[in-house]
Amino acid sequence: MRIKKNRVIIVAGGTGGHVLPGYSLINHLKKNKGIETNIITDLRGKFFFREIGYNKIKIINSSTIYTKNVFKLSISILQNLLG
Repeated sequence: MRIKKNRVIIVAGGTGGHVLPGYSLINHLKKNKGIETNIITDLRGKFFFREIGYNKIKIINSSTIYTKNVFKLSISILQNLLG
């Protein structure tokens, strides 16, 4: 297994209180550190991130059972780290 360096995964809920700080962090990491970022969010967050022009998004349905979300989150993190 090869993990890519200089990649950060940001997990943010679908509200402005999560999206805007997440987006600010994305911009900071990209401009100042040259770090590639990916977002894991819910359907609401997908809408907000796309509205502000960010498209590297993985979606987790926040209305499903928590155990299922933990599994999906783990898979999404691995997919982002590996590819």
